Amino acid sequence: MGFAQKEGIHFNEIFSPVVKFTTVRVVLALVAQFNWELDRLDVKTAFLNGDLEETIFMKQHKDFEVNKNSDFVCLQKSLYGLKQVSRQWYKRFDTFVLGLGFKRSNFDTCLYCKGNGGKNSLYLLLYVDDMILAIHDIKEIELIKDKLKS
Repeated sequence: MGFAQKEGIHFNEIFSPVVKFTTVRVVLALVAQFNWELDRLDVKTAFLNGDLEETIFMKQHKDFEVNKNSDFVCLQKSLYGLKQVSRQWYKRFDTFVLGLGFKRSNFDTCLYCKGNGGKNSLYLLLYVDDMILAIHDIKEIELIKDKLKS
């Protein structure tokens, strides 16, 4: 029942950045110009991977009553339908990718770069739960995909 959430009570912030289309065009132009490899990923259950910062209580379904003393259960993980799930997913993804050695662009918060900016750099673009990976060597894309899958 995310539609019933009230700002300041159930959530504080819901804004989640996405990659700018100008950035996508520039990276695609680089891919075409330098004959780089390109791959696209879609995270199927992205919004279930965010950690909630707020305390959210949800009414239990009548067929799934673990706690017979209460009609409500406390959520600790994100759930589809909550207004803040996109932001929580972005924050967790951002922390993870920065931990892999990527650097966030100063011009676009959803463009991540790994390397010195030259031919062997890896570029990762994030649009909600979709990603584009661009690099000269396909083996590097497979390594990053394995880390993201884990």
